[in-house]
Amino acid sequence: MKFSTRDARNLYFWLSDEFISRHSESDFGSLCSIHVVRSNNISIHHVSILGDFDTPNNDGIDIDSSNNTSIYSCNIDTGDDAICPKTNDGPVHNLTVSRCWIRTKSCGVKLGSASTSDFYGLRFNWINITESHRGIGLQLRDSGNIYDVIFSNFNIMTRYYDQSWWGRAEPIYVTSCPRSPATVVGSIYNLQRFTNYTGGLLDYRPGCQGLVDHQNSEIAPATIPESIEFVDFSLFYQTSLG
Repeated sequence: MKFSTRDARNLYFWLSDEFISRHSESDFGSLCSIHVVRSNNISIHHVSILGDFDTPNNDGIDIDSSNNTSIYSCNIDTGDDAICPKTNDGPVHNLTVSRCWIRTKSCGVKLGSASTSDFYGLRFNWINITESHRGIGLQLRDSGNIYDVIFSNFNIMTRYYDQSWWGRAEPIYVTSCPRSPATVVGSIYNLQRFTNYTGGLLDYRPGCQGLVDHQNSEIAPATIPESIEFVDFSLFYQTSLG
């Protein structure tokens, strides 16, 4: 199955139940290539997404307010966030992502920033993120919480492209800060870190109220976490790929 290059969203699920997409290829959608909204039991296996590497809002796979989702053995090459769970209209739980290859000018795996409900029961395993502007991002801006999430067996190589893209080549980025002065922001709790890596890049925390520059591109948690684990990571940073 191959999807049209002219559609803004190549494959869109809304209030769907028990759908399996296998051995598909999507080229150059102008917005999100696969968008799953308020759905249940969706499986996305052996799918290749070749997005426009120079176009913003060109997400790979967005899982929005959907549950019991499986993403397996997918290749995603795109300009914006590659795999992006979000909770605009309900929680995301029981999401499993494994054996995927990612390249992006934004974030490889990002939770948020749309986060009005909780993220929990998420498992990410055996993910290869290469030449990307940010590896893993946990970005709370609304009232939802992130907990019971495991990231394991990641290989992350970041690359800084330009300040116009999200990120500053951070392998792991964690923030919880309000979208507006009226927002009561949720929490990211129980973070366990098993990997060391170098920092030193500027990160301006886009989308936060009261932006503060800092010189730390490692993990910058806004809360003390619980049940979020980073296990067996290989992390690389290069100033140039030649």
